[in-house]
Amino acid sequence: TKIGVTVSSGSFSNIVSALGYTATVNSSSSFTITHTSGHLPIGNISPATFCVIGATLYTITMQYFYIDQNGIEQRCVFPQVFECPKIIPKCSCDSLITEINQLSSNPGVCCHNFTSQIGTSNCFTKIAVSVNSGSFVNIQTAINYFVSNQSNNSFNLTHISGHIPSGNITPANFCVTGATIYTITIQYYYIDQNGIEQRCIKTELFDCPKPVAYCNCDSLTTTINNLNNNPGLCCYNFTSNVKSANCFTKIAVSVNSGTFVNTLAAIGFTIGNQSNNSFSLTHSSGHIPSGNITPANLCVSGATVYTITIQYYYLDQNGIEQRCIKSATFDCPPPNQACNCDSIKTNITQTSTNPGICCHAIQSFIPKPNCMFAMSVQISAGTLSNVIPATNFTIGNLTNTHFNVGHTSGFLPLGNSQPVTFCVSGATIYSITIKYFYFNVGKLDSCVFSKSFDCPELDTSKLCDHGLCLGARAWQNISSFPGIVYDMKTYKCKLYAAGQFTTFANQSINNIAQWNGTNWAPLSSGVNGIVRTLAVHNGLLYVGGHFTMAGNVAVNNLAAWDGSNWFDVGGGVTNTNPAPAVLALLSTSNGLVVAGQFGQLGNNTIVNNIAMWNGSWTTPYGQGLPYPINMLNVYMNDLYAGGAFFNAPYNNISRWNGSSWNALSPNGITLINNVLYNGVNSSYVWNSELLIGGHFRKAENILNTQHIVRWNGANWLSMIEGDVQDSIAAINDFIKYNGELFVGGEYNQIGNTSALGVARSSNSNWFTVGHNNKLCKALETYDSCGAISCDLYSAGEGFVSRWVCVTSTLNSDRAINWNIYPNPANNEITVDLKESGFKNFQLVIKDIQGQVVYSKIYLDDSLIQLDVSGLSEGIYFLEVVDYKKGSAQKKFVKSR
Repeated sequence: TKIGVTVSSGSFSNIVSALGYTATVNSSSSFTITHTSGHLPIGNISPATFCVIGATLYTITMQYFYIDQNGIEQRCVFPQVFECPKIIPKCSCDSLITEINQLSSNPGVCCHNFTSQIGTSNCFTKIAVSVNSGSFVNIQTAINYFVSNQSNNSFNLTHISGHIPSGNITPANFCVTGATIYTITIQYYYIDQNGIEQRCIKTELFDCPKPVAYCNCDSLTTTINNLNNNPGLCCYNFTSNVKSANCFTKIAVSVNSGTFVNTLAAIGFTIGNQSNNSFSLTHSSGHIPSGNITPANLCVSGATVYTITIQYYYLDQNGIEQRCIKSATFDCPPPNQACNCDSIKTNITQTSTNPGICCHAIQSFIPKPNCMFAMSVQISAGTLSNVIPATNFTIGNLTNTHFNVGHTSGFLPLGNSQPVTFCVSGATIYSITIKYFYFNVGKLDSCVFSKSFDCPELDTSKLCDHGLCLGARAWQNISSFPGIVYDMKTYKCKLYAAGQFTTFANQSINNIAQWNGTNWAPLSSGVNGIVRTLAVHNGLLYVGGHFTMAGNVAVNNLAAWDGSNWFDVGGGVTNTNPAPAVLALLSTSNGLVVAGQFGQLGNNTIVNNIAMWNGSWTTPYGQGLPYPINMLNVYMNDLYAGGAFFNAPYNNISRWNGSSWNALSPNGITLINNVLYNGVNSSYVWNSELLIGGHFRKAENILNTQHIVRWNGANWLSMIEGDVQDSIAAINDFIKYNGELFVGGEYNQIGNTSALGVARSSNSNWFTVGHNNKLCKALETYDSCGAISCDLYSAGEGFVSRWVCVTSTLNSDRAINWNIYPNPANNEITVDLKESGFKNFQLVIKDIQGQVVYSKIYLDDSLIQLDVSGLSEGIYFLEVVDYKKGSAQKKFVKSR
């Protein structure tokens, strides 16, 4: 009936169809050929000619479509690999202007950069920088540039892209020391049209002031001072009078016995080369400043008698490194008693559970004085914020996932204390690990405590899984459009619908739209191809499919949206035939699992259709799976992946147990006539079992498991409610709403129940919900963060619908004028119903799990004070139920 032509890389151009044929362009990388007769004629044919641009190595795939004897569309696939000569850029020095600039001229050390204007891209391969006298120091490259082949008087620069980029650039800053008159040479390398390496050379002579005076130890006095003598831990600083500026380059501090702890550099100084018994100090100016200085504080533990040595380094008049040495011996009292973990106690409490950010406090009991000198706090996922120490406690080495806690006395104090509070954002499930450090017979040891937490996700539908409706419900269509929605997700108080469309709700919207409870809107200019899957992970909405642009950002089939802007995700995924695509995303505590049909990551790592993103790409799933993956889920701590791969041993579904991929059973899931259409494409954990949905014949040899089946970790089980008997039907999505299971798909009947596209399970029976469309691809719940009622949404071929009370409108809650305050609340909230018109109503408070924590009937009261002091901190839903007028719901936060 037709021919589909695709190219794996590059773009089609100059497509010319033969007489009687029509070529329809689908995208830059695909087009379709049909014949005026309705079928391709027999015999030798040359339907079209075309060109490929923008790639050197690519695969052209021809797919001939036909209908088999069962009425199912099949295809004959013919791929062929081609290699097209690269475009050789015409590089020359005419396209380059370079200036060498002097930034500073301190005596003895002068600093420079160089700026270039490059007119030709993909031309210059590297830059060589050299000086004929003196030495380079403090080389700092611009972003995406790398230093190689570095010596005292030369270094090379390359760019992450493989070529020096065009435009105005400043690749590096550097300084020259040890010479007064010197020449700096910049050489840009390129390959000419004959393949011979050439270079463009820029040289410039500079005169740097001589050092003011030669350095020696006569210009320095140093004293090492004892600050305190706690048993087992004595602390010091050292003060120096430096008489000459631009003289001393660094300071080395060492101890001959014991271990340095709690080292703290003064402002402007940086600690480097740190070990148990030594460290160095440098200054941001490049030299130790003159005058009276106190560069650092330090403590020594694990020894009683020891010598501390301070060494100031400088270059003499011959350019030879010398040092000035000061040593002092100290006697520190031994620890009062041996330290161990036997009696130490700690507890990590969760002080708040706001969606997206949860806060914690640490309670400690230290049983012995002068024992534990520090503690560290580490989180397994997410980002730390609001790290606040208690009085006399100090914070050090703070990163996104770790910090240390010390005390001004040198030891964590005896008894009970709350050393620190902090918050964690960007993760739902994470562990907090605390280590208490002490010395045991002179060796560093620690006590380790760990605890796991579950923090509510930020603005996801898990906070909206129930809605109160006193009457019947009906489906309201909130968007009609030519196209299809493949997935929906709630993120930052908006509902996102994504798929394949260019017009949506009578607007020009490309493949992804956002709904605020009233109106649809685009996401910038959207994406330029099909979106197949959405996931919220670490505060971002991730969008996967087959596309190359998100807004004005170049991407490869994967992008992230923060509510306002698009971002590339590590270069995305590429390199497969047919075209690469992200088909499944799953947020886990370890990272975002990305799966689909691809062979290479944005960092050039070769993979088989599955990888993990957590700020960078990793490949924790062995060799991956050699088939496209449509479904991901975590069940009983194993990762499950499904798709349409009927070959043994996996048979359309497999699980990763942490070290290998494994089949679930000997025969797994069987496709219908082994046709690669959908296969396993949905799953959901329900009643401690994994539900599997899709388009398939059966699981193992279990009856009544067509298109839907249960897996309990060891065996396949049919649904008590029944399966879907229509062989051309499918199950596409699952969701929990009002405590019941809802199933979306493409069917007219499920079990023995006539239902169109969506059905619900209750008491082991299927029930229709009066859905109006047969092909449902996605289900989601949404309440605009409590601004409207929590309702169920469905989407599929040409529609998005909302399941609402028949007495409600899309803005029913907004039409009722009522409020609750204060919000957040501490001990009491006021429910203001003066303008609501409610009479004979019930107030119900539920927690985020849907459990009722308060319920009372009121005959008539316009201003109600409720005591909420007994509620735990967190998010609650307050519902007002009027048995004539209807109901309304708002969220409030209970705080301390």
